[in-house]
Amino acid sequence: MKKILSILLIGALVSSLICVGVSAANNNEKKAEMSIEEYANIDLKDVVDAETREKVLEARKKIIFDNEWVADGYTGYVMDMTTGEIIRDLPAFSDVFPGWELPVEEITVSKQSTEAEPYVILSENATRVSSSDWIYIGGSNYYLTQATDVPAAPYAYFYWDPYEKGTTIATYASMLTSSETCNIGYTDMGTGESLIYAMNLTLNQSCIIRGMGGFNLGIRASTFSAPGWATLETIAANRIVLVK
Repeated sequence: MKKILSILLIGALVSSLICVGVSAANNNEKKAEMSIEEYANIDLKDVVDAETREKVLEARKKIIFDNEWVADGYTGYVMDMTTGEIIRDLPAFSDVFPGWELPVEEITVSKQSTEAEPYVILSENATRVSSSDWIYIGGSNYYLTQATDVPAAPYAYFYWDPYEKGTTIATYASMLTSSETCNIGYTDMGTGESLIYAMNLTLNQSCIIRGMGGFNLGIRASTFSAPGWATLETIAANRIVLVK
């Protein structure tokens, strides 16, 4: 009788282990079959393991950098620099991705200085007439690489002084050799946060953000079309003027 009970207990235990194994396998298979969108929409509050959290963040990053947006608290738009026409306004990040956090990248250049010098020098050629006039900050020849879900490293960075440069910044391609379009974004070099992303800009279409100043700013660029050299120009406006 005891032998029979022992056999039954062992059988039950084996069955239980098999069920657990099958359940775990099914869960792993289900995760493997999940799409990028499904992963991206998982609430991080429900995630307990680091591996799944990383997959959720990577999925979100792929989606984030396949859309145009501007960080909350700023205003962003695309403008034709030859006509002054505003082509489109960029939506706030929270409107496009409610509940998501801004993408943050590791900064590989020095970010400690309160007035960082650009590692690609931008020439100064400013003519100041009033606070609202555009002034030329500088230009740089830069090779546009294929865009991915990982933002390109900034090709230039500097301390953005709202009194000296202004609170509005625009960057555009004045020359494209092989690429049909370019993507432009700005990075807060202190936090690593991306502040804006504008895509598929043609020649002389600028990525503009308003509300800037008081931190180290990086400018980055890429393309969804053929890689190639571009001349990227940066201008600024709306300087803060102290009234005595």
